[in-house]
Amino acid sequence: MSIHYALDFGTTNSVLTSDRNGGVEVVTLPDVSADRARTPVVPSAVCFTASGSPHLIGQSAISQNVLGRLPNFAQGFKRKLGRESHRAVARLDEKAFSARQAAVAFFDGLRAAVRHDIHPRHGGLRGWWDDLQDRRHPLLADLTLTTPVDADELYRREITALGLRLGARTLRLLDEPVAAALGYGVNIGRELVVLVVDWGGGTLDISIVRTGPETLVRGRAEVLAKSAVPIGGDDVDTWIAGQFLVPLSDFVTEWEVDAAQEAARVKETASIEGDAMFRFRSLPARRFTRDDLRGVLAEHGAYAALGRALAEALEQLRLRHGLGPGAINEALLVGGSSLLPGVDERVRAALPTARVSEWNVFAAVAEGACVYARGAHVADQIYHDYALRMTDDTTRSVYYELIFPAGTCYPTAGASIQRVYIPDPGSPNEIVFEVCEIARLGREPVSWMEEANGRRTWRPTAPADHARALVINEGQTILRLPASRNNGRRLHVTYNLDRERYLRWTVLDGRNILRDNEVLGRLR
Repeated sequence: MSIHYALDFGTTNSVLTSDRNGGVEVVTLPDVSADRARTPVVPSAVCFTASGSPHLIGQSAISQNVLGRLPNFAQGFKRKLGRESHRAVARLDEKAFSARQAAVAFFDGLRAAVRHDIHPRHGGLRGWWDDLQDRRHPLLADLTLTTPVDADELYRREITALGLRLGARTLRLLDEPVAAALGYGVNIGRELVVLVVDWGGGTLDISIVRTGPETLVRGRAEVLAKSAVPIGGDDVDTWIAGQFLVPLSDFVTEWEVDAAQEAARVKETASIEGDAMFRFRSLPARRFTRDDLRGVLAEHGAYAALGRALAEALEQLRLRHGLGPGAINEALLVGGSSLLPGVDERVRAALPTARVSEWNVFAAVAEGACVYARGAHVADQIYHDYALRMTDDTTRSVYYELIFPAGTCYPTAGASIQRVYIPDPGSPNEIVFEVCEIARLGREPVSWMEEANGRRTWRPTAPADHARALVINEGQTILRLPASRNNGRRLHVTYNLDRERYLRWTVLDGRNILRDNEVLGRLR
């Protein structure tokens, strides 16, 4: 059976996926991969070497350029492919290297890394035989490459040539927003309007596309609107470094790359864990929190830029197609900078009726491209855990009881969930049903524990963790009960999901029907 590979060739980082072990997974390549938020990525970088030596790519190239001053180092060359492919991006001695040559060197290095990962080299006759087998049966024979939604024919020609250079015999091109949707498990086989926020190291790009049955055939979607802002994670790193280093009178340019790398580490740690220590050379270590990061982003206009980009894309959608924010079914966040605090909140505020997905920010595009290559059916399913907010009768502490876990397909039909609840003796004529979406916010999913009664619960240990629980049924959390003298009152509740992701419930109070398949809230 053919092994499918997919490559998301990015401006800052690239991600390679495959299904060689049965399921879609990100490929880790020793020496060239780097870890970004627990995802192995290959930095889209090249360090040209003297003639006869293999050029360095990925993390190996980054490590050579620790001072940030090597003229033979190239990064960001993806943007120049197409109309500026001949523009010089690096120089070694008297020789200049174009964007196309940098891309070729990167793809060649990637192929060598994949080959070495699967068949480690031994040199001599064995190496010659492996090279011959690689030409006859290339490892990357079945390859899908992702392309920007607005890529012109020149760029598509360049990327096709690079894919063939990898040894592809079956080569597919797939729009990045379409791949992102598939990576998040969105069923693009039906008509949907999808907004993708792709915020990487260099730019913030927003695309609104319409999918349909033909999308799965062509690999392309109808572009309804697009906007971009030249602000990315690299800018944020510079802002963070400036918080600590500007006061230094002896600050020198040779420290800039080291400072940016430490700032990037602190940014990621503060975004995900909430707290980090900035350590640089002989300076005293200084604390940097998620709130500090929010302050930096606000001060330098990152949030304002996100707001402008969203507003511009939505205005295009209104003017060109007569559609408002309510027409958007899915909002997908990809790229490392989408993990920044506050991004998820602002997208949700701008698109209150859309389902927002944001936890697989580095790998979603590449994984979706591999799903596309496999021709796998994508079912309609939810991608967050949904739970009831509960209060422990003994400790009075808040915990969460899982109703529908992430991955549940909808409509649930015969897979409805049934629960029995006993009203609090202190309020026998009412009961609170707060349904919460347990957002990941760039972190790992929560760990649900199975109780003795078979229910699964999450009991947060840190107060900040409760911010991950977003109530989806505001205004209808209290169920009023008719007066009853029965001290042993028990409510029988059945939950199900319909085709439009509405959470419906049926409530029985003895023989009395209090709710009959009514809407309790809509899952996003």
